[in-house]
Amino acid sequence: PRMLAFSEVMWTADSHRDFSEFHKRVRKHYVYLDGLGVKYGPEKGAIQFHASLAEDAQSVKVEIEKGQEELDLYYAFDSANLSVQSEKYKRPLSIKKSSLLKVAAFNGTNQVGQSSTLKVELSISTGKKLSLSYTPAEKYLAGGLQALADGIKGSDRFYDGYWQGVEGQNMEIIVDLGEETEVSSAGIGFLQSNPS
Repeated sequence: PRMLAFSEVMWTADSHRDFSEFHKRVRKHYVYLDGLGVKYGPEKGAIQFHASLAEDAQSVKVEIEKGQEELDLYYAFDSANLSVQSEKYKRPLSIKKSSLLKVAAFNGTNQVGQSSTLKVELSISTGKKLSLSYTPAEKYLAGGLQALADGIKGSDRFYDGYWQGVEGQNMEIIVDLGEETEVSSAGIGFLQSNPS
């Protein structure tokens, strides 16, 4: 596809370039590229998650966007392997317990790109009110000021939209559980990513 795009730029005058028309033509070439065994990536990330805590704070709603129309998404939870025999994604998922959601994109029976994961951890703090002593960086709000209690864990990619970024500030986080509650353990996750 990059050579097709390069050819388009080199052979088409600026005034005649039309990305939507080019895009239609490129998509017709996928069948030929597949027949030749060419391994090409999706037009954009093969898989993108859109997750949020449900209003009842008892589950996480997950919508999954595919990077190309002709891709099919298949998913599994925790240690299950992914294949076209896995559950096919058709509608938003409601995750009601701590789980690792794994998703892979397929074109026919061929997996496209790497599988993606989303970790959900529901606990007694999920959906509870937070008081923060700091202001997260605008680029890394992770879904808002209450995101640290939404049950959605950030991945190893700083740009996944599920991390709160803080620099040069002390962090104090108070979780209001609403009533006196016995707590057996507490934890928090951090990611240091130099490219970010």
